[in-house]
Amino acid sequence: MQKIQVLNYASYQQEFFGENMNQRRTKIICSLNEKSCNIDTARDMIKAGANAFSLNSSYVKSRQMYENLSKIRDTLEREFDRTIPIIMMLKGKVVRICSLKQQSLNLQAGQQIWLSQDSRIIGDQNIIGVDQEDFFTNLKVGHKIAVDYGNIELDIMEIDTDANAKQYLMDQFPDEYDSIETFRGLNTLNISRDSKTSCSSQESPSKRSEKKSKILDKILSRKAQKATIPLKAVLCRVKENCILKQFKPIFDLNPVQHYNVFDEGEEEESQITCKDIVDFNSAKKHKFDIITLSNVKDSREIEELKTLINNPNIQIYARITTRQGFDNFQNIIKSADGCMIARAYLALQANVEDVVKYQFEMISICRKMLKPVIISTQILESMLTQANPSFTEMGDLASIIEENIDGIMLSGETTYSDSPVKVVEALARVCQKIEGKHNMNKQRILKDFRDCQTPIASVIAQSAIETALNIHAKMILVFTKTFTTTTTLSKLYSPCQIVAVTHIPSIARTLNLVNNVTPILLGSLYGTEHLSERMINLAKEREWVVSGDYVIVMSDLIK
Repeated sequence: MQKIQVLNYASYQQEFFGENMNQRRTKIICSLNEKSCNIDTARDMIKAGANAFSLNSSYVKSRQMYENLSKIRDTLEREFDRTIPIIMMLKGKVVRICSLKQQSLNLQAGQQIWLSQDSRIIGDQNIIGVDQEDFFTNLKVGHKIAVDYGNIELDIMEIDTDANAKQYLMDQFPDEYDSIETFRGLNTLNISRDSKTSCSSQESPSKRSEKKSKILDKILSRKAQKATIPLKAVLCRVKENCILKQFKPIFDLNPVQHYNVFDEGEEEESQITCKDIVDFNSAKKHKFDIITLSNVKDSREIEELKTLINNPNIQIYARITTRQGFDNFQNIIKSADGCMIARAYLALQANVEDVVKYQFEMISICRKMLKPVIISTQILESMLTQANPSFTEMGDLASIIEENIDGIMLSGETTYSDSPVKVVEALARVCQKIEGKHNMNKQRILKDFRDCQTPIASVIAQSAIETALNIHAKMILVFTKTFTTTTTLSKLYSPCQIVAVTHIPSIARTLNLVNNVTPILLGSLYGTEHLSERMINLAKEREWVVSGDYVIVMSDLIK
């Protein structure tokens, strides 16, 4: 087979699509919260260019929200005649502050505030809860703590017990705290520290596999051990005036961060928590499509989650937040179905220039492994306070879009913004402009595929793309029952639109997160010849092609 000739793909795109091409390649994922998880906002986001929705379980106060989003998705799929995937981001061992009495608190420079291990605390100006007890293990006086990706910095002044901290506040402010119960409020998703059954699988023990039971026992045993340890609290000084929002991540900035790469046979504490088990059972019940595990440091954590979920229709993504996750990325992505790169977390453990290098290395690895990659955190944060993206953000977006990433996730931009739809519109415009002018380095992409783990799929995809180049095809139509064929076309940077037709709902939805892929869900794939004509007519109706255009038809179906 001849090599694909290295042509100017940008001029090819411009000839047929131009800047107003109707098919944006890069997918947009919008994070939702209680404020934005409603049918009207979700509909407007889809109209503005959103392809998928995401819920971060750390921010969810009621599991009813999972059911609501599932119903919203079903309604919008019927309304827009398209598939809309839902991503659940499990909390894992990412440390966050807990609920606050208000949506945000104004903290003053020099102010003192307690951080407590009691996650049931409803925080105020004097004390806030932290939802991971392990966070306090290595804290020392003099350490610096960062909240909200370093936007807030605290200095540790004193370490005490939670009971003493609360007693101190009751003595100092008797009108505000008249009893221990004053510190706590009702949180429907908080799990009691001494509960030994709250995160048990819904399956009976007799139906669990031995491996699954072992993982559950390990999680429950660790939880029981922690229940016997007295809670701690640390007194901190606020460094500068700031606004503290609930559920924001918190980090120990101690410069000495040691970790060990897992050895074969070594028992390590699972990153999966009891809360995660409760949450992913809800995701299974409401037919979410992708579950993302945060703070992944080793492939074993992905394998554990797959064993516990035990559902082939749900893809498992690894969310990379640590230097250890980057160092082990090759093994992690082999086990995961895709990855999400949380840059703001990585920036707290490495220099910014190193994070950029890590990001591009992980994107390249995902391309070789045919795995989707999503970039998240600090995408268009300037639009929280201004009408348009900054020049810096547009330059950053250009660099990652040119790497043929699959998706970009908006986080705080769509959960805290007063105008989330405008943010989606802005991102869609920027993506489309960059894609219309972009000339990808095809030689480097082909080099990445020399080590492709699915050589047959790669050869078929390269042949289709070569044909598309030679005849200037407007569309590649793929009849598929797998994820691999279509993803390979995408990772080889198909010069024209990829339309993937499948009868499997989970495949159709997850393919809507793959670069340059438009999935179509049918009830059956019997009669490919008839379906080909039907799909081409549909493409004409949607103005993807016109009479006289060339369309390449492929199939991975075996009759």
